[in-house]
Amino acid sequence: MKSNSIFYSFCILVTLCWGITSCDGFLKEKSRDALPEEEGYSNISELYLNAVASLYNYIGGNADSQGLQGTGRGIYDLNTFTTDEAIMPTRGGDWYDGGFWQGLFLHKWGVNNDAIQATWEYLYKVIMLSNNSLEHIETYALTHSDAELPGYRAEVRAFRAMYYYYLMDLFGRIPLVLHSNVASKDIVLSERKNVFDFVVRELQETAPLLPAQFSNRSGNYYGRITRPVACFLLAKLALNAEIYTDNNWTDGQFPDGKDIYFVSISCDNNKKAWENRVRAGLKGIQLHFVNGDTFMNDYMIKGIPRFILLDKEGKIISVDMSRPSDPKTIAKLDELLN
Repeated sequence: MKSNSIFYSFCILVTLCWGITSCDGFLKEKSRDALPEEEGYSNISELYLNAVASLYNYIGGNADSQGLQGTGRGIYDLNTFTTDEAIMPTRGGDWYDGGFWQGLFLHKWGVNNDAIQATWEYLYKVIMLSNNSLEHIETYALTHSDAELPGYRAEVRAFRAMYYYYLMDLFGRIPLVLHSNVASKDIVLSERKNVFDFVVRELQETAPLLPAQFSNRSGNYYGRITRPVACFLLAKLALNAEIYTDNNWTDGQFPDGKDIYFVSISCDNNKKAWENRVRAGLKGIQLHFVNGDTFMNDYMIKGIPRFILLDKEGKIISVDMSRPSDPKTIAKLDELLN
């Protein structure tokens, strides 16, 4: 009886083990979070989705500096708060953000500015993705002749040209990279004029191949690069062509600055706040008027900042001078010194 029980238990154990091992193949899932690359470009529909439409995911973003619009500390802010178009007032500690917004307005940024570096990386990331898309389109075109191919190729080229426009506008001399796999040693800076010529040529060549629909109207072309978008970019390039195509806008003449003094006069009633700001590292000669209203009334100053140019004798040359960072200022100083 005992031996029979042992044999019975052994049979059950073997049966259970056999049952467990038989389920082993069923439990091993082959889950995938992405299509194999060769399947992503196997037909014209997949090619459009993965080589063209996917690029539009990067126009907007959910993190700082990661979009053309809709994200903070990115292209819009770098273009707007560095001019007189807008300012970000600081109310106590609110909106100070480590001096970020003041730094943009005062043109006090440098190579360690996180927002500028992140914007540079974002723009080039999308350009490299565009290069990769163009390479997939060319590979597909080797064995296919779909009628949509010229339009898809033109859309990606125009899309990439738009990103190069923003890079050239913000940074001037930049690397012109046209392939997705380029060694770092082969990347060199291109003059701003060369990048300008490239962007204009790309837009002019692709515009006739792009859809004529407006991208700001609902429908299949909403938000896409169409012919009107290319023409709009060409108009923006033409408006600033004189600046974009002049690689040496100072004509090689740089005042040494030995006879030039920058004097900042604060009319703020809160002298303590002014003193703290000076200690934080303001350069140049810093003065404070106790009764700032009298000074502003004497010089008929209705808004700040206001820039006034005086000669060595204290005579007013310009009561409404351009700001120090404006190219017109260098031209004016050069004229007076020479």
